[in-house]
Amino acid sequence: MIEFNDFDESWTSRGRFDMTPMIDMIFLLLIFFLLTSTLSKPVITVDLPESEITETRVEQEIIVAVERDGGLFLNEVEYSREALKTELTRIYSERETNDIFIQADEKVDFGIVVDVMDICRGSGAIDLSFLVDEKAAQ
Repeated sequence: MIEFNDFDESWTSRGRFDMTPMIDMIFLLLIFFLLTSTLSKPVITVDLPESEITETRVEQEIIVAVERDGGLFLNEVEYSREALKTELTRIYSERETNDIFIQADEKVDFGIVVDVMDICRGSGAIDLSFLVDEKAAQ
């Protein structure tokens, strides 16, 4: 017949709980939440055109994104045309550099891109650059 003990002898001999399994679980949960929080950033879906000549910069401060339907985003925050011009004017009145990056979907009408360029130039941006994907080697 199977015999069951009322309590574990090893626990009473030490007089305390073993904290190692609980600490292991806390570290695993911490790693899980750190990894999932970095992967859950909001992303604007824009299909960038390709270019053979690209330049990679470490610091890209001001990015105006133009979605396929004409939606305008300034650093991942959506703006109307008038609000975008007001916000860019405010930003460039406080900055020393006047560069801006335009990230336009490849299916956007060229007239909308020119309109965005006019808004940026009228707000104080001087150096306009376009963000593109690098073409695959052929």
